[in-house]
Amino acid sequence: MLALILFGVVLLYPYFTDDTFRARISLRWDSTSDSVAPDVTVLMVPGKGYDSLFAEVLGETAWKEIADLFRTKAGIAVLPAGDILTVTKKGDVLIRASLHHYLSRISGTEIAVRRNGKGWRLQRTPLLLSEQTMIKTFVVRDEFSRDHPEFYEMIRRSMQWDWGLLHHLKPGDSVSFMIRGTFDQKILIDLSALIGLSVKNARYGSFTLLRPPGCSACEFYVTSSDMFMSPPGFFRAPLNAGRITSQFGIRDDPFNEETAMHTGIDIKAEIGSLVHAARDGVITETGWKRGYGNTIVIRHKDGIKTLYAHLQSIYVASGSSVGMGDIIGSVGNSGRSTGSHLHFGVYRESKAVDPLTFTYERLWLPPFDIAEQFREGTTQKALVLEESLSRNKSFFVPETYAGTDPY
Repeated sequence: MLALILFGVVLLYPYFTDDTFRARISLRWDSTSDSVAPDVTVLMVPGKGYDSLFAEVLGETAWKEIADLFRTKAGIAVLPAGDILTVTKKGDVLIRASLHHYLSRISGTEIAVRRNGKGWRLQRTPLLLSEQTMIKTFVVRDEFSRDHPEFYEMIRRSMQWDWGLLHHLKPGDSVSFMIRGTFDQKILIDLSALIGLSVKNARYGSFTLLRPPGCSACEFYVTSSDMFMSPPGFFRAPLNAGRITSQFGIRDDPFNEETAMHTGIDIKAEIGSLVHAARDGVITETGWKRGYGNTIVIRHKDGIKTLYAHLQSIYVASGSSVGMGDIIGSVGNSGRSTGSHLHFGVYRESKAVDPLTFTYERLWLPPFDIAEQFREGTTQKALVLEESLSRNKSFFVPETYAGTDPY
């Protein structure tokens, strides 16, 4: 019998079901052979409920046989979440089942059971995982979070100030992500950094966002854009350009280093930068406020207030109405401050809440203090991202794109 010529490769676009993914396999074989082409299925083990899911995908009989083999041959009664299960069948006959079990971010073991005559042979092979930088491109079929739930969860955690971009992608839109992570060949196992992304959106246009090289805590800034309006959000960002330098929550006080609650976020910006109202509302306070310096407070609907502090100038009066995006003041260094920045706070029913739990309309420009270096350090990345988007391609890129050299 002529040997099967297998050109199958796991594509770069594994697609996800609600709790798992199946990688598409491309196969080609000698047309003169009467062999049955093998059916290869690749599945990621979800955190729970995989029995019914795998029975549905693989067939109840096949899944029972696979589960029994791993239990009796390898001593594995429960498949660990996040591991990769690969099943090879010819017709209804199981040929091989393997589990890629990840011991850490750098190593793992392939545990395989292979049909050997009338019996089965167990084999354990070390896996060498690799830390690499890759561009992954997706075309939205329905909604990004439903099309690719596992990848979405990884990416969402990496977007510090999520202004709802991924939720506004519509069918036919496309997005490319430049990511650094741990890979088992071409399968992403763990995401360590989102470096940037390029978007093509029918409603909002095309734009590319990148982090400054060597600054994993920095926001994403626009490198190129044909976007003329920001995606809708609950709020509008209070600044057009800035960098978050202090988060909401417990921190060391910058003046006395004592632990204290920080009831907002600090956004570093150039003195005189215009401050915008985050939402429609009524000005309830203007003027000097102890610790905060020149301050504005706006009352919005739903029991929400926003506070803008350490201002240089105030352009509105108490009692006046403002619309979302209206200019209300300028960035300064007044009050208890260590440098020019905006302290932005959000209060719900008079209780401080984390401003980063809301989505924001924004089109961020690189901050004044790193603008030139940012352009120099991101030009090549932007070009590669935009090329991948236009070609609808995913591929690994040199490690220099990870941008490990800080400013």
